[in-house]
Amino acid sequence: MKVRAQLFLLSLCSILLIIGLSGCSFGETSFNLTGASTNASDNEQSADEQKLDETVFPKDKVVDVKITIDETEFQSMLDNASAEEFKEATVEYNGQKLENVGLRTKGNLSLNSVVRMTDSDRYSFKISFDEYVNQTLQGISKINLNNNYSDASYMREFLSYELAEQMGLPTPKYSYVNVYVNGELWGFYLAVEQIGDAYLERNFGNAYGALYKANGGSGSELNWLETIDAYTGLDMKSEKSNDDILLDMLDELNNGTNYESVLDVDEALKFIALNAVAGNFDSYLSEKKHNYYLYEDDGLFNILPWDYNMSFGGFGGSGVLIDEPTTGTVADRPLVDKLLKVEAYKEKYHEIIQSILNGYLAEENFQARIAEIKAMISSYVEADPSSFYTYEQYEQGVTQVISFNKTQTSSVAQQLAHGRRRHGWRLWRPTA
Repeated sequence: MKVRAQLFLLSLCSILLIIGLSGCSFGETSFNLTGASTNASDNEQSADEQKLDETVFPKDKVVDVKITIDETEFQSMLDNASAEEFKEATVEYNGQKLENVGLRTKGNLSLNSVVRMTDSDRYSFKISFDEYVNQTLQGISKINLNNNYSDASYMREFLSYELAEQMGLPTPKYSYVNVYVNGELWGFYLAVEQIGDAYLERNFGNAYGALYKANGGSGSELNWLETIDAYTGLDMKSEKSNDDILLDMLDELNNGTNYESVLDVDEALKFIALNAVAGNFDSYLSEKKHNYYLYEDDGLFNILPWDYNMSFGGFGGSGVLIDEPTTGTVADRPLVDKLLKVEAYKEKYHEIIQSILNGYLAEENFQARIAEIKAMISSYVEADPSSFYTYEQYEQGVTQVISFNKTQTSSVAQQLAHGRRRHGWRLWRPTA
């Protein structure tokens, strides 16, 4: 009897191992990348988070966001979009109505580009539920409505966040929404949770650590500048800096070797892998050196993914050299340079990439997921009154994302195979 039980357990373990290595399925079952737990399989996911996923950020349907705002105030906001000034509005979010809500335009490249357009007011918007009164939408204080600028597929950011989530990276909530303004359909957008207290509590169990956002200025490449005041490229988003603990981390990253004493290294390797394989060069990996957050959790810094509308071919990025995945000199990006010089970390990094290739980005899996998303959103894209693209361009955009992934994963797989045979190889650099 004991032998039979042991054989049963051995068979069960073998089955589970095969399932873990063989990819993924969609819907409520998540990809199992690099051994990380995911929301869909996490038995400890709170009832509040489940409700949030079902009613505010569902992945399987499009919800309505209905904004009511004084017409004159709204027009003033559009006419002065660069000011990014909040206006008071009422927002009904998937049937949940909140008054005294702040609404403003938002963005960087996308905002300035739309400002220059003579035939479009399709701005991205920030909804701030607690701008005027102390209120949240199921704990969420701010949501960004992204206008899918430079993304005819409407999918790049959604796919990137989903991949990040499956990799076990701390990922903001996201979902598709139909935006209405004063009763009229304004456009089909992607809603993304702003990184704030609810996000931090959910992912780290606290929100009292130091939080910074990279703006692309001095020091956002995370090099050593000796004084905290020199890091103008990192905007502090928390109330406290925790006694300049950021400077201690940057000192160790640049001048020390005990990286795990100041940095969640596994998470950092996943972050680098995500951006490299998804070809996201509107990021830390390029001369722009932005679109990420840093969060200090009990002395360890975490790097948080943000803003992926230019991934999967938006800035080129095919043929990336995975061990030097920067558009400039890799030494100018110490997070990449220092970590990947450690052989154990590089091996782990390669394992993470291989898991991505075997799972979410495997050709059959990726195309199946895109087909699911396309079936969900195509009618909304076709009805979008303010889209930057025709429906034909949308379909072409989806095809281009699939083509990019096929080319990219093939190139990366070849590099991994070559790297297993020979060390120290150099192939080519990405073009942005």
